[in-house]
Order: sequence, then structure tokens, then C-alpha cells
Amino acid sequence: MQLHENEARKHAFGRYGEAYDAARPRYPAALVERVAAHARITPETRAIEVGSGTGIATLPFAEMRASIRCLELSEGMAAVARRNLARFPKVSIEVARFEEWPGADGAFDLLFCAQAWHWITPEVRYAKARRLLRPGGTLAVFANRDAAVLEEVQAAYRRHDLREIVAHDREAWREAFPPDVAAGIEDARTSIERSGAFREIEFHRFPWQRSFTAEGYLALLRTHSDHVTLPPEVSEPLLKDVAAAIEAAGGTVTRRYEAVLMLARPA
Repeated sequence: MQLHENEARKHAFGRYGEAYDAARPRYPAALVERVAAHARITPETRAIEVGSGTGIATLPFAEMRASIRCLELSEGMAAVARRNLARFPKVSIEVARFEEWPGADGAFDLLFCAQAWHWITPEVRYAKARRLLRPGGTLAVFANRDAAVLEEVQAAYRRHDLREIVAHDREAWREAFPPDVAAGIEDARTSIERSGAFREIEFHRFPWQRSFTAEGYLALLRTHSDHVTLPPEVSEPLLKDVAAAIEAAGGTVTRRYEAVLMLARPA
């Protein structure tokens, strides 16, 4: 099963909207600035966001006074976003599946998606984005990627035999393998080029890191679909051991990220 077909994981986020909003990392200011420059954002900009979640990526563009139409699959996530973005009258949030949402051809100057593009059906992603964008518009897809394995907690995963789960679903358990940001970029480049829907494709990488206490790291894991869809008899002992591993490492761990941004123009 490909990730976009996994409905259980795709819908898991809605049950944890508040926790997601509190725990999930934001995006580097330099990334936001690069998108804004590429799209030439002004108060007249018409943008659509795919998979807006709780509005984490929406907020900086809302602050630029752009008009933003947000599509979010989960009512639970959308409810948090409505609260977070209530002070922006030019932002609207709609519970809808991007693949089924009609939209008008050429209606938007910017289509952006943060941390959710992999949930969209591959055959639809680029063709529909191309249709919704005006000529000369901007497609901006970005995500925080793990830039290194968090070695301190690997023994906890192995203790629970999650290597076996990895063998069946490698994407779900990336913690057990060295992340390869460059390979992910090349996969994305191949996919967008194969679609034929976009030109002037460019990628940008923004390294950063974040330190966690055991409590903070568990709060983050409890927003990851691969963890929250585990049976409780597996997830709770696992999280307990992860916390113990962090405490044994001195009480904090530092996770290295790269925020990866893809920009393109409609062909």
C-alpha cells in the first residue's frame, strides 16, 4: 500500500489537532521568504493551501495579507486552524479532499502545501495544481525532513522488534533507516518532471535543529501517524522506552532537520 492510499494514517491527525499544533515544528523564516519572493506576494495575491492542518504554514502568509483558501481533510485539524487564523478575514478554511475539490481554472497565484503533498494521489497532484494556477503562478511544496537518525532512541525501536514492521512498510518507519534528504529530492524531481505540468523547477534546503526533553519528544511522536496508528499495547511500551533512552542520554536529545522547498512555474 502506498502512503496516499493509507486512509487510517491519513485521517489519524484529526484526533490530535491540539497536540499537533503544540508539538509540530514550524518552518525556517528563510524558507517563507523564498516562497514570498518567488510568488511576489502582495495583499492582492490569491493563494490556495493544500492540507492546511492547524494553520502552521498558513500563518506567515496570512500575515502578509494574502487571500488564502485552505483545504483540509480533517474537521479536527480545521477547527484548530479556524481558531488560530480567526483574526485574518481573508483566510477561509474548508474541509475537503484536494482530489475531489472542483476549483476554477487559473484562479490562484500561489498553490502551497506543507508536510502533506505525499498524502495526495500522485496522478492528481501536479495536473490539478497546474489547472488551478494562473500562467506564471507559483507552486511551493515544502516539508521538514529528518536529516539524521536520532541514534539515542534506536535501541528502543529495536527492542520492540519494529524492524519487522519496517520490512513491510519502510516509509512508515523512517526512524530505523538513515534519512537521505538528497534521494528524497531526486524522487520529487523525477515525479514533477514526469508530470510535464511544471517548468523552472528548483529545490532549496534549509538545515536546522531542535532539542527535546523526553516529554517534548514523546509529545511530537504522538502526532506522527506511523506511531498513533500502532496498537496501544505496542505504542505505549515503545514510548516509555523512548523516554527512558532520552533520560539515559542526559535528559535531552537534538534532532537534525532539513526543511526542503520545491518551487515551480506552470508549464
